[in-house]
Amino acid sequence: MRGWKWVKGLVLVAWIGVGIVPGEGAPVRLSAVGDLMVHDPQIGAAWNEALQSYDFSPQISPLAPLLASADLTVGNLETTFGGPRRKYTGYPCFSTPDPWATALKDAGFDGLFTANNHCLDRGREGVLRTLEILAAEGLGSTGTFASSDRPPLILERGGLTFAFLAYTYGTNGIPVPTDAPWMVNLLGQAISADLARCASADVRVVSLHFGNEYQLTPSPAQRAAAKAALDGGARIVLGTHPHVLQEVEIFSPDVPGDTRVVAWSLGNFISSQRTEPRERSAVLHVDLERRGDEVTLLGVSATPVWTRYRRLPGGKRDIQVVPAVEVLRRWDQGERGNWGKEEIRRLRGAERGVARALFGKRTPLSEDGVYVLWRLRREESLAYRRSDRGWGLPPRRCVRRAWLRRGPDPSGPGGSPGRYEGNPRGAWKPPR
Repeated sequence: MRGWKWVKGLVLVAWIGVGIVPGEGAPVRLSAVGDLMVHDPQIGAAWNEALQSYDFSPQISPLAPLLASADLTVGNLETTFGGPRRKYTGYPCFSTPDPWATALKDAGFDGLFTANNHCLDRGREGVLRTLEILAAEGLGSTGTFASSDRPPLILERGGLTFAFLAYTYGTNGIPVPTDAPWMVNLLGQAISADLARCASADVRVVSLHFGNEYQLTPSPAQRAAAKAALDGGARIVLGTHPHVLQEVEIFSPDVPGDTRVVAWSLGNFISSQRTEPRERSAVLHVDLERRGDEVTLLGVSATPVWTRYRRLPGGKRDIQVVPAVEVLRRWDQGERGNWGKEEIRRLRGAERGVARALFGKRTPLSEDGVYVLWRLRREESLAYRRSDRGWGLPPRRCVRRAWLRRGPDPSGPGGSPGRYEGNPRGAWKPPR
């Protein structure tokens, strides 16, 4: 018996040493991007004269390795697939050739949010056809619907079940069909009831298309809507619509293991809007892990990206979303490629601007080229740090703690004028 106890002691020491906890699973990474836009120049750039068809893959392929490396990748599809019967168009009424869906699938996207102010740009038929094209490509979606069931998007990875919901402030004045009011999820609807329907999911994620375009800080309307989602049980809130980056905030209540993430606006992931800060964005990474009956937030980080726009000989446009840090490192190592000094100067400014937008300050990059917003305390994350995922710097020792509370918001009156009903002047915001 003594020998058996000695063996058990060695096993226990080894168990503790590698940071294994009963019931732990492997870390799961959710990556999210902002507005996936397709303006007229992008449609023109995708046309292949030789093949007489569209190919959008070159516009997004530089980010494919990063997007595909996540366990789940999602984004806001801010266009429709209206079909070839009518002209393909960008702003103000978006309708994109179907190969855009193929390019997104090939780049690593798993699910797309379709609730935004452009989802009805091709009317009822455009909504239904868009859902058909996404389903044919094997892309999940939520936010617009073909039936009154209004199902959330349920995806499972690494033993965790994710439930995704999506809502928009409006549809640019295009009325939702009166005989199908369920076709588009609007912010005035019962988010809490929808979240309760998928309470069995391990992680509930809500996409909110809201706020003021080109405003760098969240409005009172954004804060009120995010609080409703958090109160209803959302673990992660992903904001879109402003077309520029806004801060990412971590909310850590007193309940252990219940840390929440709010990305107020993820900006334009890709578009033809060619001025700062609209041409810079980030891929947000949220890392989670099952620990017994709880799902623990391990870390939040971001990879800066930039949309490159240039004219080729003959007038052809080249439009690509590129990993900013990777391009800059290659340039500094002498791999200049076809990048000019002026482009690199703009790219450096955009890369630094991502950190300021997300954190409000300059932040050092990790060795793998990401900005680390937040990490679980070192003593709580042995297993995660020693995993082979290699997701950046060791966890920070401090945990940013914030609570949603009622108080004045310095960002001014809320929401887009006239688009939010019953919006309070007081805002829900975390203390600084």
